[in-house]
Amino acid sequence: MKKQLLSLLLLASISFSYSQVIFQNDLETWIDSHTPVGMKGSKTNLETDSINQYSISAHGGTYAVQLINKESTHKRFTTQALQVDSGTTYTIKFWVRGSGNIRTALYDGRVANNGYSNYNAYISVNSTNWTEYSQTVTCAKTNSAGEFIFSVQLTNENIDHIQIDDISITKLNPNAPSISITSPANNSQIMTSSVNIAFTVSNFVLGSDGKVKYTVN
Repeated sequence: MKKQLLSLLLLASISFSYSQVIFQNDLETWIDSHTPVGMKGSKTNLETDSINQYSISAHGGTYAVQLINKESTHKRFTTQALQVDSGTTYTIKFWVRGSGNIRTALYDGRVANNGYSNYNAYISVNSTNWTEYSQTVTCAKTNSAGEFIFSVQLTNENIDHIQIDDISITKLNPNAPSISITSPANNSQIMTSSVNIAFTVSNFVLGSDGKVKYTVN
């Protein structure tokens, strides 16, 4: 059996786990000028003319998507249906620029809250520069018709409202091997030639699955 080797550099708090990409969209392919492929799911309630192919600036490639909602009441722009699994945490990464507020959530048909997860905090955007953001959501109900949500409000025409590009959604594998350092503390300074190292290992049996090797910086 092939052994795995887990290594870590101490004097930092480190943990790692494997993730699986379940959705990527660079917003380069469109059905029409208001409908990017893979987006505009059934839970989208932005008006058609408030979802626009945008070519003035893109993070990568030729196109991004422009989202317009000048009101304080939020509106949703969602992915098409995706398989989501109860208890799984998903990371939503996206690039954004423009002017307005944007946040993320998940529709999984859960009993509470009309099927929607709690929304993440709004990200306030006011820049012509592209910036990558990341937010997480946890699924409460396994569903083959899950939709990941971009919620926008108070967009402003001074920087062409909100534009997003290069969306990536990954799920954390709860059974992946992981290591967490418990001692020494993160950024601690130790004035001795010997250091006692303490760490925990999950989903990995030392001696049979492999071994841990560490170095001290």
